[in-house]
Amino acid sequence: MKKVITLIAFICFVNFASAETIDSLKSRRELLYSKYLDINIPGKQLNKTETDNSLSLLKELIIIDSKIIKEFSTADKKFKEYDSKINTLNNENDLLSRELSSSTDYIMIINIAGGIIVVLLIISLIMCFNYYIKYNKLRKGIK
Repeated sequence: MKKVITLIAFICFVNFASAETIDSLKSRRELLYSKYLDINIPGKQLNKTETDNSLSLLKELIIIDSKIIKEFSTADKKFKEYDSKINTLNNENDLLSRELSSSTDYIMIINIAGGIIVVLLIISLIMCFNYYIKYNKLRKGIK
């Protein structure tokens, strides 16, 4: 049982330790491609070992290219996921902005109505004061 656990741990370690970045894969691909071009010079006849070397280089190039494509597709999936999250957040932001503007409109209407009420109260207070003065003059005039 310990051997199986050790083997699994070793495989996981090797898998994570051998993970390569896109830049390292690209540089490795360029190196292999330059080696391939050094072997396959146009017009040159290749012997068996050179042909085998070029085939092995091509196989490695295909493996590296497939790894690069896999990395790009993984990155593309992440970009699409982040893009959908950004769109969701933008939609929420728009919704909150609309709610804020509508509540701001309500507050502005309440402020205008309050101002009108205050003006009406001031006018009615002035009118009451005028009627009170007239009432006092009439009351003094009657006595």
